Amino acid sequence: MKRIEFLSFTLATLLVVSLPSYAVDPAPHTPKGMSKTTAPMKGPMKLTPAAIPKDMKKRTIRAEDPIELPCKSFRYRYTTYRRAVANYQTKLNQCGNMTFSIQDQQRAGCKASDTVAQCNHKLLRYCTRTQRHSMDDSWRLLRGAANNLKATIDRVMR
Repeated sequence: MKRIEFLSFTLATLLVVSLPSYAVDPAPHTPKGMSKTTAPMKGPMKLTPAAIPKDMKKRTIRAEDPIELPCKSFRYRYTTYRRAVANYQTKLNQCGNMTFSIQDQQRAGCKASDTVAQCNHKLLRYCTRTQRHSMDDSWRLLRGAANNLKATIDRVMR
């Protein structure tokens, strides 16, 4: 048992003795071009070129993020689509409360041989045609904006 305690003590001592090599150096290295006698915080000071990492000098930042424009386009198309869906739903409610004349039924394409369900379907499509087309167009444009955004992200991330 005493031997284990001695080995533990010896191991702990070795770790503590070897710690300064991993600890913060009390006298940090001086960058090239700066003398060891120059003391920071004694007056104005400039960074030496050696202080700036070389890989950061080569990096350039683009004036405009390549993903920003497709993102804005997608956001606009999404908002437009949501508005078109809301208009379609409003029109559906209005159509549900309307009474359609015989002329309206004929304009919608109802025939004397149609069932009530078939005529209802035709009247609904007739009543919501403008909003439905607007919603379909908005969906098509939204899908195109989403595909464009995905393609841009894929291209940028290569």
